[in-house]
Amino acid sequence: MLENADLQRNCENGVLHQLEFYGMNKRYKGIPEAHKQTFRWIYERPELKFVDWLKAGKGVYWISGKAGCGKSTLMKFLFEDHRTYESLPKDIDNTSIFSFFFHDSGDIPLLKTQEGLFRAIIHNILSKYRQLIPTTLPRRWEAMKEDILSGRNCSSMLGWPMTELRAGFNAIVSQRHLRLHLSLLIDGLDEFAGRHQDIVDTLADLLPPTSDDSYVRVQLCLSSRPLVVFEKSYLRHLHLKVQDLTTADIKIYVKTYFNKTQELRDLLIKDPTRTNQIVEEILLKAEGVFLWVTLVVKSLVESLENGDNMKTLQERLSFLPAGLEPLYRRMLGQIDPFYHKHAAQIFRIVQSAVRPLSSLAMSFAGDNPRDALLEENILSGIEIANRHLQVAKRLKARTAGLIE
Repeated sequence: MLENADLQRNCENGVLHQLEFYGMNKRYKGIPEAHKQTFRWIYERPELKFVDWLKAGKGVYWISGKAGCGKSTLMKFLFEDHRTYESLPKDIDNTSIFSFFFHDSGDIPLLKTQEGLFRAIIHNILSKYRQLIPTTLPRRWEAMKEDILSGRNCSSMLGWPMTELRAGFNAIVSQRHLRLHLSLLIDGLDEFAGRHQDIVDTLADLLPPTSDDSYVRVQLCLSSRPLVVFEKSYLRHLHLKVQDLTTADIKIYVKTYFNKTQELRDLLIKDPTRTNQIVEEILLKAEGVFLWVTLVVKSLVESLENGDNMKTLQERLSFLPAGLEPLYRRMLGQIDPFYHKHAAQIFRIVQSAVRPLSSLAMSFAGDNPRDALLEENILSGIEIANRHLQVAKRLKARTAGLIE
């Protein structure tokens, strides 16, 4: 017979396990870390009123921006940076930050649905405040207890109806046992798979009425591309446009990249004036889009590795189009047609991977899977090193530098 404490813990673990889903944090883990010294402006520029909004502890703050400008990287930065938590209201002891990152590509459908949003947020809240599980999901709790006591496999309640998930979140914000401040960071609203107005309405419902005696306060930091539906809903709230604020960050990134890359560092020493002109042109054409800058700087390094001089480098930069889509089209158009099939295979493998693949793993992409698993095919150190070099060349030729 289980002791009450053991039963309680097993029921808690069982409910949390049912809430959790495969790949729940995949998008978050796949977002690159912010470059050192970037994004500090969000805490340091008072006109953005972000810190004021954090301290107020209520309402909506909308972060908008073009595709590739760094919205998701900024949201991850905000979630991880200690200054976000330190700026939250101090009048409630149980203050927490939780996040969800929508993602419309890849092989995890729940990352682009309301079900995924609610399950992830409720799971994270209840993981921290386990005492709320029985009152948040009472039917699930009782079924779990019954399954455990009867020795069943805890599967009497499978699936998560949206009615149960909405009721669960409402139970958290309406309970009177524990004073809570919940700061929710929700990224990529434009990657939600349904009608965008539906997610706008759902997020509005997450904000309970607040008063001085409220037991639970909720504030939402949201990010998306500036689609009309989001502008109509969120321009009346505090907001910022990422691409209008990242020029200095991009300059830091470019100069750091120039200083750490041998070919670019040599260029800076030999011809600092024209090198700085190149940097300024990159900043001008970038239009605040970090991803464009990353791709273009890599293209310039490749140009130098090919033996191009300063004049050719400047011509290449002027020839590269501004904007991500034109740049993608140009880069993909440079792939040899003979490699198109293999390129498509590589893009699909990377898209479907649960986690970033090592270069060694990628080196087997064109091999017979059975051969790769044969015991006698254990690779030596030299063979592994050769595979690293080979896959780097393959990726450059077959994906135009979009995958490395």
